[in-house]
Amino acid sequence: MLRRFLLSLLILVIANPIWALDTAPPRSKNEQAIHAMVKDWAQAWQNQNIAAYLNFYSPEFAPANGLSLAQWQQQRTARITEPLFIKTETSAIQVSDLHGDFAQVQFQQKYTAAQYHDTVTKTLQLERQRGLWLIVKESSSPSK
Repeated sequence: MLRRFLLSLLILVIANPIWALDTAPPRSKNEQAIHAMVKDWAQAWQNQNIAAYLNFYSPEFAPANGLSLAQWQQQRTARITEPLFIKTETSAIQVSDLHGDFAQVQFQQKYTAAQYHDTVTKTLQLERQRGLWLIVKESSSPSK
């Protein structure tokens, strides 16, 4: 009996190695939506689809460097549409401070364009508006 149990256990371990199991805790629907939003935002940027890209930002978005929203949109339009190509990669997406209609998401972002590349840690402050997670504040710092 014990021998049969041990054999069954061995077969189970071989068929399902521990490293193949998904050990991440299940994500809530909001976390899943935020992960999808970050991926879609990066894809719009990479596709140089300025209209889709800007739609990820709230009308209340607060640009850095003292720019008005209109000035920031004009600057982003130039920076996104001018390069011959853009490639973005996001990884290590972590949702934190998820409270009701507000959340923070942080991730690693690798950006490559024709004559520029960098890797940063990006932080987005999000607010759910009209059922969509939108960016209200954005910051980045050099990755370590």
